[in-house]
Amino acid sequence: GVSPRRLRGVAYTQGSCSIQPDEVTYNTLINLSPDIGVAESWFTKMVEDKVQPNEVTASSLAKLIPSLEQADRTIKVLLDAKCHVGLGFYSSLYSVIPKTVMATQLLDWHFLQQYRWDNALEAAISCYIRYEKLNDAFRIALGFPHLAASRKLFKNDYADAIDYLSCWLARLSQLSVLKKPNPLISLVPGCHGLHYKPAVMYSALRYPGSSVGAAPAVPA
Repeated sequence: GVSPRRLRGVAYTQGSCSIQPDEVTYNTLINLSPDIGVAESWFTKMVEDKVQPNEVTASSLAKLIPSLEQADRTIKVLLDAKCHVGLGFYSSLYSVIPKTVMATQLLDWHFLQQYRWDNALEAAISCYIRYEKLNDAFRIALGFPHLAASRKLFKNDYADAIDYLSCWLARLSQLSVLKKPNPLISLVPGCHGLHYKPAVMYSALRYPGSSVGAAPAVPA
């Protein structure tokens, strides 16, 4: 990584050469920051210098966010600066945050957002797979089977998907949120034929005093 002292040197050199920092300058400094604290200090300087942050700024900050609590704070800071928080931000966040956050926690947080970018969850599925957290990847894919990453997961891990989804289908059937008794066979190969309302299913799986139902263990 690049040290904060070296980053400050870059900015100072530009100032001494009478080059006014623009959004590219600050986005680069934020992107090279070693942690969210340093990145947000550059963001503050950016706003003070009346340089308008953009979606690249938001995405660069998102890559450094260590927790969902910090994500809430960063989103507020961005919105206060009239910076767009869109698909780029959430995709960047979801590409790193699954390292430390379970899928149930991520979904809880995702559904609380004022504007939800469901396509960004593809990054979360990929991240969970990369860190060998298959149950978490399946949990996201279960709620969003139309995503390309979900279909790929079902195809590449067919046997585990059958075991995992069987547990969920049994639970969902008991809760009467499925219109079909057993859409599993049509779901896994191409994610076609599953008839349920995601919001109803999500609500039904929220038990008193808990988050979304924890992902069942994949049978050995």
